[in-house]
Amino acid sequence: MAQDLIRIGVVLKPQGIRGEIKVRPLTDFPSRFQELSRIFLIPAGGEESILANMEGFRIQEKSIVLKLEDVDTRQKAEKLVGLEIAIPREECIALPPDSYFVFDLIGMAVVLSTGQALGVVEDVQSLPSQDMLVVRANNGSEILVPLVSEIVTDISLEERQIVVFNLPGLV
Repeated sequence: MAQDLIRIGVVLKPQGIRGEIKVRPLTDFPSRFQELSRIFLIPAGGEESILANMEGFRIQEKSIVLKLEDVDTRQKAEKLVGLEIAIPREECIALPPDSYFVFDLIGMAVVLSTGQALGVVEDVQSLPSQDMLVVRANNGSEILVPLVSEIVTDISLEERQIVVFNLPGLV
């Protein structure tokens, strides 16, 4: 598929004998699955994504159980284990102001408030106290930057740049 697909879950295992699948959500909004009528299944090998129509949804503890059209046996559901679930980018939910999708932050340039280039965001880690930007510095080292307003002073999706306050010991 040529469209920009955003991963929102991973198929963990079959659920029961009627073809349902248990999914680990990769979203902070698992209830958003209820609004979907179709999803894309993405094989690990980078093969072409598969469009699937949804017939049912329910939340079960920390997982989601989905029922897909034409998947009506446990054996068919087993063939989906390990596939990623994705949706077109335009179907992502609207975020409140000053909130960002992790996938939008990955690859952004990080600069100090002085204008000095620091590196590029490789990942975002969710920790109990706050999220951390994992930045690959220009010298190859890894820098963890707390994603808090006292340190991250600006995030510009348009410029693909994050400005951070230069604290002693940060660099």
